[in-house]
Amino acid sequence: MSMGHGILSVCGDYEGDLHRIVEVLNEWEWDSENEIRFSVHDDCICTNITLFDATYPTAFPSVCWMAFEDGTRVKMNEADEALERRNDWTEEFEDITLSTISALICPVLRYGTLELYAKCREKESEWWERLIIRHGGLVERKCQTFEHCEVIGETSEKHEPGNGSLSRLMRGEMVPV
Repeated sequence: MSMGHGILSVCGDYEGDLHRIVEVLNEWEWDSENEIRFSVHDDCICTNITLFDATYPTAFPSVCWMAFEDGTRVKMNEADEALERRNDWTEEFEDITLSTISALICPVLRYGTLELYAKCREKESEWWERLIIRHGGLVERKCQTFEHCEVIGETSEKHEPGNGSLSRLMRGEMVPV
């Protein structure tokens, strides 16, 4: 079975409460193994991943829930062993919306733009993702999918603060990542 391996990088010219931003980022999942973690080093946000160590990294965060038959949900990373031993639950993944990212990160991002960039490769397929967070509340995500070095899909999504709207621009057909 082939695995997709890649990297998640943080870049940009930004200032703010970096420790609070890292706290928020670490609440979410950024790869299929939930191993990517963020930290602050020399006034920059960094990841613990180097040179294509991550399994299916993404710049589009999610949360994994344990969904129980009675309708309750618990974050997978907060579940204790007793809950995990129960057999009346299934895994549910929930994407973090751009408006949620804007609401939680932009207020503590005092200046500039914080970008997260993921690149992943599996056999002949490759995808690049960018999450762009601007201090004024604008959050964008972009994805390009390639096969045999040819673009086969592109998506772009934007959250603009104030009007609560989410605008989409879709070109081509998006390949699930």
